[in-house]
Amino acid sequence: SDIVWHTLAIQHHDPSKGPLILIRNDDSSRGDGGATHIFIHGPQRQSLFVASVTAFDVLGLNIVDARIAASAEGFTFHSFVVLDEKGRPVGDQKPRLDKIEKVLREHLAHQGKFKPNSNRRTPRLLKQFSVKTEVTISNDINNNQTILEVVAPDRPGLLSIIANIFVDLEIDLLSAKITTLGERVEDIFYIVNQDNQAIRNQALCETLQRRICEELDHHVQQVVA
Repeated sequence: SDIVWHTLAIQHHDPSKGPLILIRNDDSSRGDGGATHIFIHGPQRQSLFVASVTAFDVLGLNIVDARIAASAEGFTFHSFVVLDEKGRPVGDQKPRLDKIEKVLREHLAHQGKFKPNSNRRTPRLLKQFSVKTEVTISNDINNNQTILEVVAPDRPGLLSIIANIFVDLEIDLLSAKITTLGERVEDIFYIVNQDNQAIRNQALCETLQRRICEELDHHVQQVVA
C-alpha cells in the first residue's frame, strides 16, 4: 500500500540528502490505464507546494489527485497522482524518471519566486468546458484556519497559478485535497496568514477570491493545443 511504501522509505531516508522523492507507476489506479504516484516528504516551508506544482507544470505533468498534510514535527507529506499530457502514466523508463526527480529537486532547492509555465496550452476539449471558476472562503474557528474551496474547469497549470497567488499574498498552506472529476476540479485548501492564524482580513479574502477567479478564467482562454 502507499502508506507502507511511504513509511518504509521515510525510515530509511537520510534528511541531509534533501527531501525524499518517490515515484511509482500504478497500473491499477484510475481504472483507465493507470497513473503515476509521486510522494515528496521534507521540512515544512511555504515554497514546497509552489515548487512542486511548478515543477510538474514544467515537466508537462497534470495533477489529477493530491493530498497534502503536515506532521506536528514540522514535516510535510505531499502525495500526487499525475498523468502526462496524453493522459498516460509517465512509464518506467529510467531517463524519464531521473529527469522528473532532477527537476523536482532543482525546484525544491530554489528559494526565489516561481513563474507559472505560460507555454502550456489548454487542450481543445477542456477549452470547450468554459464554466466560470467558483471560489468559496470560510473560517474554521475551532482549528484557527481558513478553508478555501475552488471549483473550476480542469486546465494545465491550475495549481501552479493558485500556489503562486498564495506566495504573492503571503498565505501559508497547511493542507489540501485536490480532486479531478472529469473536466472539473474540486480543490480544498486549508490556509493561514503569516502569523499562523485564520485569515480574518476581509480585504485579503476578497483579493484572494478575485485573483483566483480572474487568473484561472483568463488562463483557460489561452490558445488551445
